[in-house]
Amino acid sequence: MNLFENNNNNLKCVVGFVPIIIISVSITMMIIFSAHNGGSIVAYATSNSTVLRSSTNASSLDVLLVPLSNVSREEIHFKVGFLQPNTNELQRHVDFNFIIIKDGKEVFRASNQTGQPNIPLHSIPGTMDIPLFTYDFLKSGEYIIKIPVVGILFNPIIPEMAEFRIRY
Repeated sequence: MNLFENNNNNLKCVVGFVPIIIISVSITMMIIFSAHNGGSIVAYATSNSTVLRSSTNASSLDVLLVPLSNVSREEIHFKVGFLQPNTNELQRHVDFNFIIIKDGKEVFRASNQTGQPNIPLHSIPGTMDIPLFTYDFLKSGEYIIKIPVVGILFNPIIPEMAEFRIRY
């Protein structure tokens, strides 16, 4: 009988933790799988993030841009996401580049960082968050970020452009 009571106490302990585990897993799954919710992206959420959304000029994709401040404040890290047009569904397998322009001059091109400047970047899951999107903003003022898209789902497309203006 003592063995049964001990197992019963262990069962009560496990059952007591089940709601906590379910809530924790649910919140984690919401964060992981929520790509976009209205004007904010849960998966990209940070205390200082701003989500910018723009359509490509031919409206084949909606492009999300999240500039995130780094410790130095001059260095900004970028996250990019691609959504199917007028939806919140991630678009997989997008070929693109990431270009920063200041005063009409190109100051950064992500594909140059790979050693293959003419080869576009490829986003398998529909988002990309890699160190290639880190740029030191040495001058204050307006910057233009261009994201040319040249392929979707392994098919080349007539290049389309999403453009963002940011002030630093």
